[in-house]
Amino acid sequence: MARDVYATVRRLRVLSCLPSDAADGITVEEIVRRVLGQVHDDVPVTAKRVREDLKYLSEVGHFPIADDGRVRDRRLWWDSPTLFQVPQMGVDTALTFALMRDQVSPLLPASVLASVRRHFQRADETLRLPSARRAAAWKHKVRIVPRHLEPIPAPVDPGVMECVYQALLEERMLEVRYRAARGSRTRVHTLAPLGLLFRGGVTELVATAQGQPEPARFHLHRMSGACVLERTAPRPRGFDLDRFVEEGLAFPMDGSPIELVLDIRGDRVRELTETRLARGQTIEPLDDGWSRLRARVRNTDRLLRWILSCGRTVRVVAPEAVRSEVQRHVLEAASYYEAAAT
Repeated sequence: MARDVYATVRRLRVLSCLPSDAADGITVEEIVRRVLGQVHDDVPVTAKRVREDLKYLSEVGHFPIADDGRVRDRRLWWDSPTLFQVPQMGVDTALTFALMRDQVSPLLPASVLASVRRHFQRADETLRLPSARRAAAWKHKVRIVPRHLEPIPAPVDPGVMECVYQALLEERMLEVRYRAARGSRTRVHTLAPLGLLFRGGVTELVATAQGQPEPARFHLHRMSGACVLERTAPRPRGFDLDRFVEEGLAFPMDGSPIELVLDIRGDRVRELTETRLARGQTIEPLDDGWSRLRARVRNTDRLLRWILSCGRTVRVVAPEAVRSEVQRHVLEAASYYEAAAT
């Protein structure tokens, strides 16, 4: 009886080693290394025994085990869109997958998404169980609501997107036809992908172009005719995507730390009291219905755009350079309305 139990446990362990994608196929020797130490049996786990287990499981008929047909170093995988999972996916895990689906899917390469989609399907099956009724209802009770207007995403050619994701995932060079922001002419660029940015409905590839060592941003919706090359993509020494975002997106400002002083009023006081611009921010009431905010922030284009979006509820006190830049934009915008009125 104990021997039968050990054999069952060992076969389950063998099954759990099988990847769900042919590209990730595993050899018998690799299965042996993973199973060793997991099964407490008097009979040692050997390559011969694992082959016998795989043969037995295949002949049972419920386990779709596939292989590449090679004589040596044959690679095996689970050849079915349905996952074999022991234990079954829990309700909490299923709810997590269900909530992640819409948020994570746009960030994943097609090859990875195809594999993860099986977990999404299993999550849906789990949440349809009567015992999961309350958890299933949760996804209808929560929403992420953007604070500002969100534009419709720029359309991207699916073939281009797949090539860009593949090149980034496999760290290979990418060739694309790219249309500049101004004009309709396109040029062929050979790019070394470094990262992807998702900003306000636009997906951008951070990459170095051939002959240009500094990383730049390329909009995917301006690309056509993408092709993944065999050459390995070089990565600039010391490149960090977070630092690129923090410093590179400061254009046209310099991105340096500044002591920002604003006068704010109305609902803006409550908003910035609850959601601060920076740690160490202070807000003190003034005598004329305004409040004074002080915070140490970076001088970026994003800061300028935010101040301008606040309209009449914010006025810049310092630094003078930021005040002058905001004033210039406001006066220029006001001139358009004055010209239209005359």
